[in-house]
Amino acid sequence: MLINDTKQLRRYILETFEHHDIAQDRIEIHTRKPRLGYLAIISQVDIALDPFPMNGHTTTCDALWQGVPVVTLAGQTYASRFGSSAHVNLGLEDLITQSPEQYIEIGARLASDVERLKTLRATLRQYGGALRLSMYDSRLCGICSRRLRNCWSSSFCAPWAKRACRAAPRLVAARRPCDNRARGA
Repeated sequence: MLINDTKQLRRYILETFEHHDIAQDRIEIHTRKPRLGYLAIISQVDIALDPFPMNGHTTTCDALWQGVPVVTLAGQTYASRFGSSAHVNLGLEDLITQSPEQYIEIGARLASDVERLKTLRATLRQYGGALRLSMYDSRLCGICSRRLRNCWSSSFCAPWAKRACRAAPRLVAARRPCDNRARGA
Protein backbone atom coordinates (compact mmCIF):
# COMPACT_ATOMS: atom_id res chain seq x y z
CA MET A 1 0.00 0.00 0.00
CA LEU A 2 1.30 3.43 -0.96
CA ILE A 3 0.41 6.29 1.37
CA ASN A 4 1.49 9.71 2.49
CA ASP A 5 2.79 8.30 5.72
CA THR A 6 1.80 9.60 9.09
CA LYS A 7 1.83 7.59 12.29
CA GLN A 8 -1.89 8.10 12.71
CA LEU A 9 -2.73 6.92 9.18
CA ARG A 10 -0.37 3.96 9.42
CA ARG A 11 -1.95 2.90 12.72
CA TYR A 12 -5.48 3.30 11.28
CA ILE A 13 -4.65 1.16 8.23
CA LEU A 14 -3.04 -1.61 10.24
CA GLU A 15 -5.90 -1.65 12.78
CA THR A 16 -8.47 -1.77 9.98
CA PHE A 17 -6.80 -4.79 8.37
CA GLU A 18 -6.37 -6.43 11.76
CA HIS A 19 -10.09 -5.93 12.42
CA HIS A 20 -10.68 -8.05 9.29
CA ASP A 21 -8.30 -10.77 10.54
CA ILE A 22 -5.39 -9.76 8.31
CA ALA A 23 -2.16 -9.80 10.30
CA GLN A 24 -0.03 -6.67 10.34
CA ASP A 25 3.00 -8.58 9.07
CA ARG A 26 1.11 -9.25 5.80
CA ILE A 27 0.75 -5.53 5.08
CA GLU A 28 3.50 -3.52 3.41
CA ILE A 29 3.17 0.23 3.66
CA HIS A 30 5.38 2.36 1.44
CA THR A 31 5.74 6.11 1.43
CA ARG A 32 6.13 8.35 -1.59
CA LYS A 33 9.02 7.33 -3.85
CA PRO A 34 10.66 8.69 -6.99
CA ARG A 35 8.98 7.41 -10.17
CA LEU A 36 11.28 4.41 -10.76
CA GLY A 37 11.08 3.35 -7.12
CA TYR A 38 7.30 3.62 -7.25
CA LEU A 39 7.14 1.46 -10.40
CA ALA A 40 9.50 -1.09 -8.81
CA ILE A 41 7.14 -1.39 -5.83
CA ILE A 42 4.10 -1.81 -8.08
CA SER A 43 5.82 -4.54 -10.10
CA GLN A 44 6.09 -6.65 -6.91
CA VAL A 45 2.30 -6.75 -6.46
CA ASP A 46 0.39 -9.89 -7.53
CA ILE A 47 -3.03 -8.29 -8.02
CA ALA A 48 -4.14 -4.68 -7.76
CA LEU A 49 -7.62 -3.72 -6.63
CA ASP A 50 -8.84 -0.59 -8.39
CA PRO A 51 -10.32 1.76 -5.79
CA PHE A 52 -13.97 2.75 -5.90
CA PRO A 53 -16.12 4.75 -6.21
CA MET A 54 -13.28 6.64 -7.96
CA ASN A 55 -10.98 4.47 -10.08
CA GLY A 56 -7.22 4.79 -9.87
CA HIS A 57 -6.51 6.28 -13.32
CA THR A 58 -2.72 6.75 -13.30
CA THR A 59 -2.17 4.11 -10.63
CA THR A 60 -4.31 1.63 -12.57
CA CYS A 61 -2.37 2.27 -15.78
CA ASP A 62 0.94 2.05 -13.95
CA ALA A 63 -0.04 -1.32 -12.47
CA LEU A 64 -1.11 -2.67 -15.86
CA TRP A 65 2.09 -1.36 -17.48
CA GLN A 66 4.09 -3.19 -14.81
CA GLY A 67 2.31 -6.46 -15.61
CA VAL A 68 0.01 -6.40 -12.60
CA PRO A 69 -3.60 -7.42 -13.28
CA VAL A 70 -6.16 -5.03 -11.82
CA VAL A 71 -9.67 -5.96 -10.70
CA THR A 72 -11.99 -3.00 -11.24
CA LEU A 73 -15.54 -2.14 -10.25
CA ALA A 74 -17.41 -0.24 -12.97
CA GLY A 75 -19.48 2.69 -11.74
CA GLN A 76 -21.82 5.17 -13.39
CA THR A 77 -19.53 8.20 -13.84
CA TYR A 78 -16.35 8.78 -15.85
CA ALA A 79 -14.24 8.77 -12.69
CA SER A 80 -15.67 5.38 -11.73
CA ARG A 81 -15.43 3.86 -15.22
CA PHE A 82 -11.84 4.65 -16.20
CA GLY A 83 -10.60 1.25 -15.07
CA SER A 84 -13.22 -0.37 -17.28
CA SER A 85 -12.00 1.62 -20.29
CA ALA A 86 -8.44 0.48 -19.73
CA HIS A 87 -9.53 -3.13 -19.34
CA VAL A 88 -11.68 -3.12 -22.48
CA ASN A 89 -8.75 -1.74 -24.49
CA LEU A 90 -6.56 -4.60 -23.23
CA GLY A 91 -9.17 -7.32 -23.68
CA LEU A 92 -9.49 -7.85 -19.91
CA GLU A 93 -13.26 -7.52 -19.67
CA ASP A 94 -13.39 -10.50 -17.28
CA LEU A 95 -11.64 -8.35 -14.64
CA ILE A 96 -14.39 -5.70 -14.78
CA THR A 97 -16.99 -6.22 -12.08
CA GLN A 98 -20.47 -4.77 -11.65
CA SER A 99 -20.98 -5.11 -7.89
CA PRO A 100 -18.91 -5.13 -4.69
CA GLU A 101 -19.73 -8.83 -4.27
CA GLN A 102 -18.46 -9.63 -7.77
CA TYR A 103 -15.37 -7.48 -7.10
CA ILE A 104 -14.50 -9.68 -4.11
CA GLU A 105 -15.37 -12.89 -6.00
CA ILE A 106 -13.24 -12.07 -9.06
CA GLY A 107 -10.33 -10.89 -6.89
CA ALA A 108 -10.42 -14.08 -4.81
CA ARG A 109 -10.73 -16.29 -7.89
CA LEU A 110 -7.81 -14.54 -9.59
CA ALA A 111 -5.68 -14.81 -6.43
CA SER A 112 -6.11 -18.59 -6.43
CA ASP A 113 -5.40 -19.02 -10.16
CA VAL A 114 -1.60 -19.01 -10.23
CA GLU A 115 -1.39 -20.00 -13.92
CA ARG A 116 -3.68 -17.13 -14.98
CA LEU A 117 -1.63 -14.69 -12.90
CA LYS A 118 1.57 -15.87 -14.62
CA THR A 119 -0.04 -15.54 -18.04
CA LEU A 120 -1.45 -12.10 -17.29
CA ARG A 121 1.86 -10.86 -15.91
CA ALA A 122 3.75 -12.07 -18.98
CA THR A 123 1.14 -10.75 -21.39
CA LEU A 124 0.74 -7.36 -19.73
CA ARG A 125 4.50 -6.87 -19.54
CA GLN A 126 4.90 -7.97 -23.16
CA TYR A 127 2.42 -5.28 -24.17
CA GLY A 128 3.60 -2.73 -21.62
CA GLY A 129 2.99 0.25 -23.89
CA ALA A 130 -0.05 -1.23 -25.58
CA LEU A 131 -2.46 0.28 -23.09
CA ARG A 132 -1.31 3.79 -23.84
CA LEU A 133 -1.27 3.14 -27.57
CA SER A 134 -4.63 1.39 -27.70
CA MET A 135 -6.36 3.99 -25.56
CA TYR A 136 -4.92 7.08 -27.18
CA ASP A 137 -4.62 5.83 -30.76
CA SER A 138 -8.09 4.33 -30.79
CA ARG A 139 -10.58 5.12 -33.53
CA LEU A 140 -12.79 6.92 -31.02
CA CYS A 141 -9.93 9.19 -29.90
CA GLY A 142 -9.10 9.95 -33.52
CA ILE A 143 -12.69 10.94 -34.25
CA CYS A 144 -12.92 13.04 -31.09
CA SER A 145 -9.67 14.84 -31.77
CA ARG A 146 -10.68 15.67 -35.37
CA ARG A 147 -14.07 16.95 -34.22
CA LEU A 148 -12.50 18.99 -31.45
CA ARG A 149 -10.06 20.56 -33.92
CA ASN A 150 -12.90 21.35 -36.32
CA CYS A 151 -15.02 22.79 -33.52
CA TRP A 152 -12.11 24.83 -32.21
CA SER A 153 -11.24 26.35 -35.57
CA SER A 154 -14.76 26.96 -36.89
CA SER A 155 -16.92 27.67 -33.86
CA PHE A 156 -14.60 29.09 -31.28
CA CYS A 157 -11.22 30.00 -32.60
CA ALA A 158 -12.25 32.00 -35.69
CA PRO A 159 -14.65 34.33 -33.80
CA TRP A 160 -12.14 34.60 -30.94
CA ALA A 161 -9.40 35.58 -33.38
CA LYS A 162 -11.60 38.32 -34.87
CA ARG A 163 -12.40 39.72 -31.42
CA ALA A 164 -8.75 39.47 -30.38
CA CYS A 165 -7.63 41.27 -33.53
CA ARG A 166 -10.00 44.15 -32.82
CA ALA A 167 -8.94 44.30 -29.18
CA ALA A 168 -5.20 43.89 -29.58
CA PRO A 169 -4.18 43.78 -33.22
CA ARG A 170 -0.44 43.72 -32.53
CA LEU A 171 -0.62 40.61 -30.34
CA VAL A 172 -2.63 38.48 -32.75
CA ALA A 173 -0.96 39.75 -35.90
CA ALA A 174 2.30 38.19 -34.75
CA ARG A 175 0.87 34.66 -35.15
CA ARG A 176 -2.12 33.01 -36.70
CA PRO A 177 -4.34 31.56 -33.93
CA CYS A 178 -5.93 28.94 -36.22
CA ASP A 179 -3.37 27.75 -38.70
CA ASN A 180 -5.17 25.20 -40.85
CA ARG A 181 -1.84 23.88 -42.15
CA ALA A 182 -1.18 22.39 -38.69
CA ARG A 183 -4.18 20.11 -38.98
CA GLY A 184 -3.55 19.10 -42.56
CA ALA A 185 -6.44 21.02 -44.14
